Amino acid sequence: MRTSSACPRRPRAPACPRRTPTRLRINDVPLFREYVAKVWAGTERLFASASPDLFDTVVTVKPLGEMSVVQCLGQVGLTHGMTHLGEIELARTLVGAKPLGG
Repeated sequence: MRTSSACPRRPRAPACPRRTPTRLRINDVPLFREYVAKVWAGTERLFASASPDLFDTVVTVKPLGEMSVVQCLGQVGLTHGMTHLGEIELARTLVGAKPLGG
């Protein structure tokens, strides 16, 4: 089975213009936390009920290309965010700020 996102076909194009993420503001933190909890609960339900075939499904992840769902979960879902956190920690260290973790 092969699926694809509805992203426009542009080489290595982000899903949104560069200026968009800098304008993102979470004005209602409790509401955002409620949303996050619902997403986690839905994800747990999906993983608990999914057949092994779901994780072998090939998807297109832009700009990375085709990979299985399980590869996507590992490469994008788990490690990508941690990479950015490491970059932020390095930047904080270089400017003399305290680490986020304590």
